[in-house]
Amino acid sequence: MNKNDISNLLINYCDSDYSKLTNKDFTIFPDNSVDVHVNITIRREIVNNGQLLIKFNKADCTFDCHEIELTSLFGCPNTVGGDFYYPYNRLTSLEHCPISVGKFFICSKNSKKFTVNEVKQHCPNIARTIYV
Repeated sequence: MNKNDISNLLINYCDSDYSKLTNKDFTIFPDNSVDVHVNITIRREIVNNGQLLIKFNKADCTFDCHEIELTSLFGCPNTVGGDFYYPYNRLTSLEHCPISVGKFFICSKNSKKFTVNEVKQHCPNIARTIYV
């Protein structure tokens, strides 16, 4: 996948506060990883075989990937400035979750019911509440 493919996926299949993303809302790096500078909601079209098609580095605001049939957090950002929101998926592991979340960590209603301790083991820096 090249930068144009990634840009098209982001613009066509992700939302920011119910509006489409624009090129100024994200940065694509030479390794094709992405930083997002606005709240982002990921849609199912960005998922293949249970994981994200795009590798995110950082989300400055909320990263919302709820109800998109994820089975893996591979591709999720390392740091999220707002909420990390991914309930109603098919996750059984927290591997690849962010190590830092600026607000709420919400992982309820997945195939596995995670515990607060499991979340803290994988994501030691959560500013606010963990919802399991």
